[in-house]
Amino acid sequence: MFVCLGGNIFIGSIDTIREYKDAHYICNALAEYIETIGVNNIVQICIDNASNMISVPKLLIRRFPSLYFQVCDVNCLNLLLEDWGKTTWAKQIMKKTKAIVSFIPCTTNNLLSL
Repeated sequence: MFVCLGGNIFIGSIDTIREYKDAHYICNALAEYIETIGVNNIVQICIDNASNMISVPKLLIRRFPSLYFQVCDVNCLNLLLEDWGKTTWAKQIMKKTKAIVSFIPCTTNNLLSL
């Protein structure tokens, strides 16, 4: 996905079914798109926290020193909330919340009057 002032543009996809998706494979795949788009047209690349993605930024920055990488904040938040959900205090809060919510009648008419 290429995001620009003109909107979001789908630039392609890669069939990776039979590929071993290590950092070098991902780096080479991204490098092809970077060269197609032009490194000067890229502001940043957002990646997730998967173990195979951790060294991808270092590999790509060696090839394209001007790149800026950012980990996906949503992915980080999701992992944090997943870990919190395993704690006793969070399970107790969720149980109480479900009990409270089940008593609140929620119909389309009620929502429209809010």
